[in-house]
Amino acid sequence: PTGAYVSKNDIDLILIPGLAFTKTGKRIGYGKGFYDLFLQDFSGSMIGVAYGFQIVEEFATHDQDIRIPQVVTEEGTICTQP
Repeated sequence: PTGAYVSKNDIDLILIPGLAFTKTGKRIGYGKGFYDLFLQDFSGSMIGVAYGFQIVEEFATHDQDIRIPQVVTEEGTICTQP
């Protein structure tokens, strides 16, 4: 990337990709943990972006994995937290 540095505190919304999501906000990413590290103290909004077939019932996660509060698919929006 080029241009000026943007502070994490200046970001209002992050769209988060993934390989799979659950209806409870769990996410499987691409294996490096970059999003989880960045999101640990992020105070803005987070929206997962996926296709409907990427929403699955359950899978194992790690303690440091960040849950995503909502996921948007072509079928609609899933609010993962009450």
